[in-house]
Amino acid sequence: MGLFSGSIPQFAVYGLLFFVCGVLSFFSGFVVVWPFVLPLIPGIAQATGCSMVGLLVAPFVGGMITGMSPISIGGAMILGGCQNSELREKLFMPQLIHGIVLWLIGNLLAFTPLVTMFGLW
Repeated sequence: MGLFSGSIPQFAVYGLLFFVCGVLSFFSGFVVVWPFVLPLIPGIAQATGCSMVGLLVAPFVGGMITGMSPISIGGAMILGGCQNSELREKLFMPQLIHGIVLWLIGNLLAFTPLVTMFGLW
């Protein structure tokens, strides 16, 4: 058994994965975050008793939500592909706000026990 096997509720494990992957993906992109997190999933599942599917879905959704921020790879590709410089400048803030707001809403949902109650994780 691991250090955190009995001290963290299962829904918080999913929420922490969602949170961490969202932050990492906000600055780097999901292509970088997924290979980093994927090898950790079996150990976390064994130590906490969480569902393997939930542990795969939480970082996937958390990383994909913020993957289109203008600071990450996906958002930079969108801005780089925009030929109109005025439109490119207008796209920066909506992309940034979109990533932050969706990440916050996702965190509020991921840290609630309702997610595990309905079997979503």
